[in-house]
Amino acid sequence: VGAFLDTNASGGIELRELEQALSKARSSVRNKASKLSPPERNMIAVALMVVRHAGLARVFENFDTNADGALSTEELFADFHTDRRSFGAVVKDPKGVNWKTFARRFGKVGFLITDLLPPSHRR
Repeated sequence: VGAFLDTNASGGIELRELEQALSKARSSVRNKASKLSPPERNMIAVALMVVRHAGLARVFENFDTNADGALSTEELFADFHTDRRSFGAVVKDPKGVNWKTFARRFGKVGFLITDLLPPSHRR
């Protein structure tokens, strides 16, 4: 996560920093000349739609379990069973992410996350 999201180097990701990252993500999705592949752009577009409908501030609060106003790496990835594998490998592993808990953090639209998962990941 580091400098990519924690742009003020505070050691935590603040809501304002996530808002900035979402703005950049929206630009990347709209920019057909970007280095993102069409499937990557589509995945980001779906994620942006879920966050927009859930409300970024509400989602942020659901991840900020200690209510300190900043997300630690541990809070952000609490539902991911990280190990020495790449993030992509963890996400592809049917047991690599607790998708039900992750989806609940997005409130009423969280079902969109689990509905888009392959059947092997919907347990």
